[in-house]
Amino acid sequence: MKIDYRKWATVGYILILGMAIGMILFAGVVVAPVIFNANDYLAGDLLTKFQSGIIMTQIFIKLNYFLIFLAFYVFLMEGYDFKMGKRDMATFSFSFLIICTSLLFVYFYTPFILEAQALGAEATKTEAFANMHKGSELDFKILLISLIGLLVTKLSRGVKNK
Repeated sequence: MKIDYRKWATVGYILILGMAIGMILFAGVVVAPVIFNANDYLAGDLLTKFQSGIIMTQIFIKLNYFLIFLAFYVFLMEGYDFKMGKRDMATFSFSFLIICTSLLFVYFYTPFILEAQALGAEATKTEAFANMHKGSELDFKILLISLIGLLVTKLSRGVKNK
């Protein structure tokens, strides 16, 4: 029995895309609201918004490792498909956005936020910080939409081939 490595790589790829969607949704829809409203669940005001931000940043730092892996895996899988002549604009666009937004979040937004947090609570109350934070949220939304788009593209291609 011959193992079809490409088939299993594609299955793994689809699983990783799905995991990335789940992780991003979970971080944004579940974790962030709980962290930033922690005092609603605790007896008294134990955490400031700044302290909650530090906790959330630590979660994103852990997520960043996965985002680096994701960008690399998307690059490898889509690069291989491109080399093999499997080219379409939607897949290329989604892949490009996933790679760019993942790396932008990891290497641009996260270091800026860490630097501001290191300066103290006042540094996180500036307009520059607010703009960077909004930018990071937009980056994450573009990443999420691109992941969903690529996953749907991959799944619909698989359905068409059967």
